[in-house]
This record gives sequence, structure tokens and C-alpha cells, in this order.
Amino acid sequence: MSNVTEFKVFYGPGEIRHGPNGVDLSSFSVTSLQVDNPEGYRMKQMIKRLTRWFQLDMDRFSVRVELLHTKPATPRFWELAPVRTTTAWHNWLRWCRLMRTEFVMLVQVCPKEYYDKTQVEESRSSVVGNVEEAVPVEIGGINFEETNAPARGVTETQNTVPEGYADEGEEIEAVVALLDLADQNALHEEELLEESIHNGGDADDEEEEEVSQQSDDSPLPDEWNRRDKASMVVHDVHRSQWEYGTNMIRVKQVFRNKSALQEAVCLWALSSMREFWVKISSQEKYAVYCKKPGCQFRVYAHKPKYETHWEASVVVNHSCQLEGVLTKHRNLTAALIASVMFTEIIEKRDFECSYIMTAMRRQFKYNITYLKAWRAKQLAMEKRFGTFEASYCNLPRVLQVIKEKNPGTYTAFQESEPDANDVTTFERAFFSLGTCIESFRHCRPLLCVDGTFLTGKYKGQILTAIGVDANNQILPLAFAFVESENRLCWLWFFRYIKYGVVGSHPNVCIIHDRHKGILSAIKTLQQD
Repeated sequence: MSNVTEFKVFYGPGEIRHGPNGVDLSSFSVTSLQVDNPEGYRMKQMIKRLTRWFQLDMDRFSVRVELLHTKPATPRFWELAPVRTTTAWHNWLRWCRLMRTEFVMLVQVCPKEYYDKTQVEESRSSVVGNVEEAVPVEIGGINFEETNAPARGVTETQNTVPEGYADEGEEIEAVVALLDLADQNALHEEELLEESIHNGGDADDEEEEEVSQQSDDSPLPDEWNRRDKASMVVHDVHRSQWEYGTNMIRVKQVFRNKSALQEAVCLWALSSMREFWVKISSQEKYAVYCKKPGCQFRVYAHKPKYETHWEASVVVNHSCQLEGVLTKHRNLTAALIASVMFTEIIEKRDFECSYIMTAMRRQFKYNITYLKAWRAKQLAMEKRFGTFEASYCNLPRVLQVIKEKNPGTYTAFQESEPDANDVTTFERAFFSLGTCIESFRHCRPLLCVDGTFLTGKYKGQILTAIGVDANNQILPLAFAFVESENRLCWLWFFRYIKYGVVGSHPNVCIIHDRHKGILSAIKTLQQD
């Protein structure tokens, strides 16, 4: 049975930053790598595969692999650990599956001599010569082997077995070594960089050494900056390969995907105050022409075979003359507005559509309708938080995770019967947190119930039940999402409150607004 695992691989020039959540690798390039049955690889085989994948000369270069991990704590604090042993590699894979985290690694190129010098044996008992000492570190119940300072002679490492008492990590040498690992790695990398720089360089010019990391004196090979990375997919746009400082499109210009190509064409049309229409738009080709008859303007781009980027192959400038200043532009679409205004809309979710209209008028000198501004806002929200359909589809899994993380939680989910295409539709959902259920046992025997309407794409009702404790503080008890506020929905809600929240609590008083559905549901429930 195939077990394909997707790894997120950070690579290239960049800086390992440290933020409030730990390691930040946003300054590196990122791609994805799919590996079939990674548990079947030894660490040496994985390093060789990465070296071939990056198209490096295996006689001159190798790669240094660091794996991203975190401790089982809240909030999570991410750290990097250089791993070269097969045992540590397999333990990290099991740890990622156990913690349900992404498989993230940082791959950095290094000379073959450095790789051979720092290659760690898979034995946990000892290391010889200049080979780095392997220190077993336990994270979340799984042992990781990390590299410590270079050892001299033969050194044996002690496998400390945790006993499970408080503050135990302060007494285990392996855990202390893990806390100092980031500083040690930084100092070690600086020493390696100084050794790799030409001996004739000035040791006092630290700034010149940092700038010259891309030069021939640096261990970074020329193959690293090649564009033909085969199956590699670059997800960032902050590289010179994808950046162009003008609003024009040139022949042989490369775009990371089709969306970037379409956005560039639209921005060019806006700056030139001319409109275009799309003649071809497929998965492999994209062609646009000027809207005015007789104009020679056209842009043709295609996706090269076995590649992921797009390339402009034909670009002909406009031959038509401007007849006047446009106040509206047909190519200023809602998708383009959502891309341009994405940050402002997400940071301020109550961003009014009139502000979007004003921003477009100020930036592009064009007027847009209120409806287009509203659609742009919805597209930006969907890009950040997902669609309504995806949210409803994920609701059963969210309820299951809440139930697993909060013992005693009571949940219920109801769908319609499958139709002819075996498709079900969401109808109702109920949940009550375990801590709230336990708290109600020590509160007054009183429930306040009410309902309110949803304002999203799909209408419905939210039914709520709250209690009051001895300090007259409100205690939320249960929530339900139903199709409408009628007798059947209220009866469904009350039954789950009775069996999941109230339980054997006697003589519970219910305060409500005398809705007909509530009165009928209570009467039916009393007869059960």
C-alpha cells in the first residue's frame, strides 16, 4: 500500500529568524516534495535523494538537513534540529504523525568535504575522532539525536530515561542541550563560513563577507540558482526571478503561475488606460487582445512542458490611439481588487465597501460599483478563511477535535438523506463543552434559551442555552445550528440538553420568550 508523504522544504539563501513562536523560516524559498514511504529511507539515502533533487554535483556538494519540531505545550514553540542518523529521522516522522504537524525541513547546501567531516554514525553509544557527538533528546515521548559541540577522542553518551516528575527537564542534560542548540548551531555555522571564505580575504570586513555569500568564494553552488528545477514549485514571489519593476510585459518574462500572469496583464491594461478581452484561457495557454478593432496589441503566454511556471512568448504593443480618459475599466475585476486590497481587508474585517471604492479611485483613477467592491471583499475573505461550503464540510471534523481535546464534551451532528448522487446536506449540529457541563452541576437549576439568525451566505438559526452561577455570572452551556426556529428544531435542541447537559439534575427552570416552537417542544418533551 502506497504511503506518500508531502514534505515542505525550505532552501536557498535566507536567515533563520526567531520570533515569539520560535523559528521563522519565511526568508527562505519554499517548495514541496512528495516521498513514497519515507520510513523506508535511511538518512544517508534521504540526503542523497535531496542532493539529486536539487541537481547538485554529488562529487562536490551535499546538503545539511535540519528538521522543524516543537514540544507538546501550548502555545507551540518551534525549533530546528540538525539530524543525520536514521533513528532520529524515523523518530521525527513518527513524532510529526503523532502531533499531526506538517513535515517541515530546512535544506542547506554544503561542500562535500564538510559533509564527510561531520557525517554522524548511527550508533548511539559512541563517536570517534572529529565526528560530532550524538545527544539523545526526548521531545513529546520520542527520542531525537541532535549534534552537540565537536568531541575529541571517544565519548559515550548517556541515555537519560525521563521519570515524569515536575521540572524534570531542568535536570536532564539532553533537554538542556536542546535549549542551547540554536546558539551552538549559529556559532558553528559562522566558523564553517569563515573556513570556506578565501584565505586572502580581510577577516575584519564582516559586512563584505555577508554580502559575498552569493559569490564564487561561497560554498553556494551555481546550480542552486538555476531556473529549471524540474518538479520544484516556488510559492513565494519575493525573488528577483519573479519580480519586474515595470507595469509592462516582455517576451520571455516568467510568472510563477497563471494567476500572477493574469494580474500582470490587468495591471498593464490599467496603467495604459486600455481594455482587452481574453481569447484563450486554458490550463496550458493564455492569450488576450485589445478591445478596439484594428489594434495589433496581443499577449500570448504558455506553460512549458513539464514545468510549473508560465512564460510570455508573444508581446505586441498597442497601435490604437486614446480617444479620452476612461472613468471605468472592464479589466479592473473583483479578483484583482481582492489581490491588491487583501492586506487591508483582512487586517480590518469591518472594512466598508465605500472605502474600497475610494482606494481604487485613488490608486488606479477608476470608479467601481458598490457590488464589485462587495464581491472583492468576499473573495479576499474566502482566500484567507475559506469558503462557506468548506466551513460546513469541516464542521464534523471540528466537533470531533473539540470532543477529543475537551473530555466530557457532548456533540451531535445531523445530515439529510443521500440524494441520487449520494450527496448529503448539513441540517443540524449541537455541542456543549465538558467544562460547562461539569460547571452546571454546581449552578442554579436555571436555563435561559433563545435563538438568533445567521447573516452569512446560508441562512439558519443559532440556538443557545445559558446558566447562572452563584455569583450571578453567565455560564454558556450549549449551542446548536439549525435550519429554522420551529417546533422540531427546538425539540431536537431540548432533547440533547436534557440528556447531555442536565442529566439527572431535578426541577430545572427554563426562561424563554414564549415562542410557539419553544412552548410546543417543552410540552412534547414533558410527555416523553
